[in-house]
Amino acid sequence: MSDFAVRGHALDQRRKARSAFLAGMGRGLAGALLFSLPMLMTMEMWQLGFHIAREKLLFLTVLDLPLLVILSHRIGFEETFDWREDVRDAIVAYGIGIAASAAILFLFGLLNLDMPWSEVIGKIAIQAVPATSAPCSAAARRATRTPTARDPSRASAAPPISASCS
Repeated sequence: MSDFAVRGHALDQRRKARSAFLAGMGRGLAGALLFSLPMLMTMEMWQLGFHIAREKLLFLTVLDLPLLVILSHRIGFEETFDWREDVRDAIVAYGIGIAASAAILFLFGLLNLDMPWSEVIGKIAIQAVPATSAPCSAAARRATRTPTARDPSRASAAPPISASCS
């Protein structure tokens, strides 16, 4: 195979990987809206984000990250092969949760520029936690894949969606 063909094949592989990741992000955004929209519409959650002690809010958000890494490993955006990829996917899921929460709260008129930043950040942070379960939306795709030779530990069947997201 010529050098040109090898580079073309590698470029094609990168495009496919990027396309699969973007499709996973789209599923993640849909999952973020699906799982968080009912809570985004409750006044108690908005008030909780404003009134909760900042230390507790920080603890909640920090505690959410390891959960997201585990979710990414089991049923994330894409098939991952090491913990760095799982951490990257968890950070992306958290970013999607934050963006989806902020957008919906803004569209509902619950965020505006006149509010103190602590209130805005509190509302978004508390609402982002349920929205970060978005990688669960990719579970159906991952459950149908077969394990690869690079990672035989994934030979067990993926857990059902309801069991892994509860």
